[in-house]
Amino acid sequence: MVKEIESSNLFVAMFAEAETRDEFHIAGVKIEIAEQIYRMMGERKVTQAELARRLGKNRAYISKILKGTTNFTIETLVKIGRQLGAEWEFHLSDSRNQASQK
Repeated sequence: MVKEIESSNLFVAMFAEAETRDEFHIAGVKIEIAEQIYRMMGERKVTQAELARRLGKNRAYISKILKGTTNFTIETLVKIGRQLGAEWEFHLSDSRNQASQK
């Protein structure tokens, strides 16, 4: 039981430390974007291969975007949205307000 608590505290500390790094937040945004693309692809019944063809890219590149393992430009995001018949809505939130709500 004590070992579980120590492990849990270690995990909490490691997670808290990770949250201080830019890489943690970058990965989170990439995953959120990937989830939105994947959802829209499902709604539109568009495969990775079809999206790649529409964009003039290879399927491996689309796969990397959906896995959150590659960087992409705003231009690429806009093109993906247009090829899926969708538009992006971006907003920047005040992280100080979010931190106080936790």
